[in-house]
Amino acid sequence: MSHGMKKIPTHFRRAQSRGMSLIFSLVTLVALSLAAVALVRSVDSGTLILGNLGFKQDSQQAADDAARTAVRWLTENIASTLINDDAPGNGYYATTRDTTAAPLDATNKGSGTARTVIDWGSGCGAVASSQCLQTVAVPALNAGVTARYVILRLCDGTGDPTAVTATMNCVRPLVNGTSESGERGSLSYATAQRIGVTTVSQYFRVLVRSQGGRDTVTYTETLVHY
Repeated sequence: MSHGMKKIPTHFRRAQSRGMSLIFSLVTLVALSLAAVALVRSVDSGTLILGNLGFKQDSQQAADDAARTAVRWLTENIASTLINDDAPGNGYYATTRDTTAAPLDATNKGSGTARTVIDWGSGCGAVASSQCLQTVAVPALNAGVTARYVILRLCDGTGDPTAVTATMNCVRPLVNGTSESGERGSLSYATAQRIGVTTVSQYFRVLVRSQGGRDTVTYTETLVHY
């Protein structure tokens, strides 16, 4: 006796179809949720990056303002005897302050006391006061942005730049430039000879640290020649 296949009731098939549709719907919902979360995170990351770039630009602008302020101070005092010696109150030092015994740590991120550091507003730690360089704060254009600078003359010793000595050991050293006359022969009122002039050149290093929002920090260095 042969038996035929049992016929599945219609209501059972419909219930089974609805169950499979529910599973596919849940899988699709999970996939869409994950895609939405990834999209939100991507937008947040992009916004964060744009914000950090904005803060970085603010700190760079403040650093540029501080460098110009330092150069202005140098221009106003280049002809005075003030630049022959250290003036910590003005953020100025007549030497490089970078020696083998105490190398200059411009970012103050090193360790140990055998180094020269710059007080960017938070002190110099355990470093001796003689190895702690003072800075000048510059009012920033944008709120919450700070900037400070220090000026170093590129010489190993202090003194008058017109009386260069071996102990000063200035960069290149302090260069003498001479302009020559464009006319040859004797001097006359009709054709005045251009007399040569000797000038003394000096080189200065301006270090700036600026800080903006979200602890964005910018260090800049400017070499100035007079």
